[in-house]
Amino acid sequence: MMDIRDFSFDIAHRREEAQAGGENEAWNCLSSFLSYRGVNYSRDLSSPLAGWDGCSRISPYLTWGCISLRACYQAALRRIMEIRAMRRECGGGKSMKKEGDKSGKEGRKRTAMNVRSTPIRPEEVTDFDATWLGSLNSFTTRLRWRSHFMQKLHDEPDMEKRNLARAYDGLREGDFKNEYFTAWKDGQTGR
Repeated sequence: MMDIRDFSFDIAHRREEAQAGGENEAWNCLSSFLSYRGVNYSRDLSSPLAGWDGCSRISPYLTWGCISLRACYQAALRRIMEIRAMRRECGGGKSMKKEGDKSGKEGRKRTAMNVRSTPIRPEEVTDFDATWLGSLNSFTTRLRWRSHFMQKLHDEPDMEKRNLARAYDGLREGDFKNEYFTAWKDGQTGR
């Protein structure tokens, strides 16, 4: 039986922040996302700086079968329902505003129509913040997209080798330069 050491992987330089594998780690990762890390998901998902903390980081767990997409989706829906219930209990969907809070316009509480424009720090997270519902809805949408695009690739496997927009066929086929490709492949561009 082959061992990882039989391959030429340089595991001595493994990133310290690389995720550990397994079902328990998958649930811990999802739980931390649904509890506090995901509050700024809608804003953080496109940021290379904020994405590490603000995104779910469950892709490897989904890919390797440590957790199912259905379990993630159902957990997110439960969290949405919890937040909606808490918002109803605290007065019709308005957030809890601490004394001296300067977010939003003076004297206005944040609601779904009045979300502040600065990211929320984890220590500020409350279950009542309107940002949560938007971020969790974005997350559930991304989970559905994942399945959609996997199904598209399954149904049309040649789409990874041809243009989706057939109008681009033949546009640059004569422009390929092997030396540029080799430099790109070897990480030697930009010098």
